[in-house]
Amino acid sequence: MLPRVSPLARLAELTVDQLAGQGLVVFPRTDTLIGACRELGFVPPRVRHARNPEFLCGLVLAGLGVGLEREDVVRREPRVVWRPLAGDPLWQETSAVWPRRAPHPAAERFGALARAVLETRADSPGRILGAPGPWSVVFDRANTDGLTER
Repeated sequence: MLPRVSPLARLAELTVDQLAGQGLVVFPRTDTLIGACRELGFVPPRVRHARNPEFLCGLVLAGLGVGLEREDVVRREPRVVWRPLAGDPLWQETSAVWPRRAPHPAAERFGALARAVLETRADSPGRILGAPGPWSVVFDRANTDGLTER
């Protein structure tokens, strides 16, 4: 994520090392992300944490750094642009947990769907194009009780 006026915004995609000299604005994370950036030639002089997308965009717009976020986060703010990183060098991991006692009624179905999606493309993490997002199993606005059996 870059301010629309940044010279880097003119490029169709970026390599991580092209971000050298830029600050970094991210949601609170562990040192794993910073370590991965350093290995790829991007050592941000300063890292700032933002707890929500609006604050993250604001810090990027203020010139305090570039943001490493998904494209859908950036689309909401017309003054910033999203550019992909060449070769997909960084990946975001997400975990899902639920309590053993009284789990959500859709937890078992969600787990099965997540496993099926991940096993389909075990060699390449990320979302499979054209596949429905797993969240549609747990939440459906059209269904009054919030659950659906897709």
